[in-house]
Amino acid sequence: MRNIAIIILMSLTTILHGQVLEIEGYIINENQNPINYANVGIIGKPLGTVSDSLGKFTLFLGKTFLNDTILISHLGYENRKILVSSIIEGEPLIIKTKTKNVDLEEVVINSFDKKISQKGRDKVNTKRIVQFSISSKKNQNLGAVIGRKFKFSNRKKSLLEEVKFYVKYNDFEKAKFRIIIYNMKNGKPNEIINKKSIYKSIYNKFQGWVSIDISNFKISVNKNIVVGIEWIEHSKSGSKLSLPIIVPSIGSTHFYRYGSQSKWRKFGGISTALIVRYRETKE
Repeated sequence: MRNIAIIILMSLTTILHGQVLEIEGYIINENQNPINYANVGIIGKPLGTVSDSLGKFTLFLGKTFLNDTILISHLGYENRKILVSSIIEGEPLIIKTKTKNVDLEEVVINSFDKKISQKGRDKVNTKRIVQFSISSKKNQNLGAVIGRKFKFSNRKKSLLEEVKFYVKYNDFEKAKFRIIIYNMKNGKPNEIINKKSIYKSIYNKFQGWVSIDISNFKISVNKNIVVGIEWIEHSKSGSKLSLPIIVPSIGSTHFYRYGSQSKWRKFGGISTALIVRYRETKE
């Protein structure tokens, strides 16, 4: 009954406020269940958001984007593309996507050494910061990702155990993140390595180190990766959410994505306070 109610309530509201087009819709799977935390945005443009726990999203677009394409993506589901110009005022916008088969790599845990090593920078007393919360319109840069390159040897496999990042400023009662591990292509983040979504929430305007145990996900790597911290949900009140930036950070590479489906920006010699702990294969 709950799913039926959701379908009945699904609608498209298209309102022109001067030059702004407001689009509302729901994302569901082949079983009519909502897909939460899906990325929704204009391909390659800094306009995007993330669906909520019921699969609902709102996207504000200028009329200049009528000829652009909205991309909907989520780990474990097929991508969907929709032309902005094909969205008709007053008709329901129900975006259905299918589950995608994912091949799971078998990782033998006992083939890795017990010794824990770590990579990254832990300096937090810095004057510079990088913001998650930027847009003046609610939820319009959800899907923003702050990331860092980590160099791993191709002679050994490394099993990722933990990711840690530092929250410098935060005035949200709740903020939720998705941890994403990317391989690299042409020097930038490319495909997602982890086969399942990794989430972490913080509460009560928390500031400090956030630790995420990822050992159960059995993610092994033998090449350079980018670890991304994606902002996907927040409480109604609040406006500040940022991480410290270390400048200069010799040999480091920092990445930033403004919102869902936007292009990556790359910055050399910069690092945020982000750490990965791992175990290598035995000698």
